[in-house]
Amino acid sequence: MNLDLTNKEIFAVVALVKGPDGKILTCSRRNAPQDLCMPGGKIDPGETPENAVCRELWEETGVEAETLTPIYAREDHTSLDRVCLIYEVTPRNPQDARTMEPGITVDWKYPSELLTPECTFGSYNRRLFAELGLA
Repeated sequence: MNLDLTNKEIFAVVALVKGPDGKILTCSRRNAPQDLCMPGGKIDPGETPENAVCRELWEETGVEAETLTPIYAREDHTSLDRVCLIYEVTPRNPQDARTMEPGITVDWKYPSELLTPECTFGSYNRRLFAELGLA
């Protein structure tokens, strides 16, 4: 992993779920199909990061996590003491990926499709994918 998490608050989590064809499980939000991101969100009070990434993945996509591996930590832009932890997730049921929440569309996309300027996390994804060898 890229960051020492000593004295860091893990405030959010992201699930990186790769399909066998090189695509990544994505969500588009705010009724903007070009605004792609990976499933994830904030950690609820009393929740572990592992529980949070499993919950967020299920709530947003209907996919259950089989295994979780923390692979990357991104510092929050508002505080150097807070990080978002990215997990590589092996899905139990990738074929069940579907829209679970109103206003969110679930799809499998190539990593390059998450790098466009229209994507909320495009610049962040560029750094993440470069470090992970995905782009």
